[in-house]
Amino acid sequence: MLMTPSLHKPVPMGTRVLMKKELTGKEEHGKVVGIATMSMIFQYIVLLDNPHECEYGSIEAVAVPGSMLINEETGKSYRLND
Repeated sequence: MLMTPSLHKPVPMGTRVLMKKELTGKEEHGKVVGIATMSMIFQYIVLLDNPHECEYGSIEAVAVPGSMLINEETGKSYRLND
């Protein structure tokens, strides 16, 4: 059975994405490399172009809800209404 998210459009693996600064405090760019969780909203694993430094150390990848990702090439989000 193929699962698909129902509250946002699917994000293909390998897609270059932009994450707004609301997630990490600054705009981040990266590539979708996996799926962390599958439900009504998928959480995608994004490998960051540049490690994000924070109080926990150097973070190289993050899990981000598909509805919060923006396609770097088109500038469109994966929300259903976009």
